[in-house]
Amino acid sequence: MNLANLQTCFADVLLKGEDDALVEWLCKDHFSPVLLLDIYRDSVFASLTSVLSGTFPDLKRALGEEDFSEAAKAFIRAHPPAGPFLHNYGQEFAAFLATHVAAQANPAARRTGAHHGHELEGRRKK
Repeated sequence: MNLANLQTCFADVLLKGEDDALVEWLCKDHFSPVLLLDIYRDSVFASLTSVLSGTFPDLKRALGEEDFSEAAKAFIRAHPPAGPFLHNYGQEFAAFLATHVAAQANPAARRTGAHHGHELEGRRKK
C-alpha cells in the first residue's frame, strides 16, 4: 500500500467507519509511528489553515498562497486551538501577522491585517 492508498483508507476509516483493511495493514508494521504522526499532523495543519483562509480571504490574497501557509503554520504553532470549537479560532491572527516576517515584507498584507484586526475587534464588542 502506498501513501495515497493509506490516505484513502484513513479517510474511509474516519468518515465511513470502514476500518478492517487499515487495521490489518497497520498491524503489519508497514508504516513507522513517525509517518503516521506526520499524516495526522498534516491533516490538523491543513484543517486549521483552511479555517484561517476562510476567515481571512483578503489576507490570503495579499500574502499569496505560500506566504499565507507559512504564516498560518507559524500562527498555529504559537496559538493552537483552545478547544474543539473553531468558530472563533484565529482572532489573534491579524495581530500575529504584524510580527510575522512574511507579512512585514508585504505592505498590502499589513494594511489588510490591520483592517481585519479592527473588524474582528468590533465584532467581539457587539
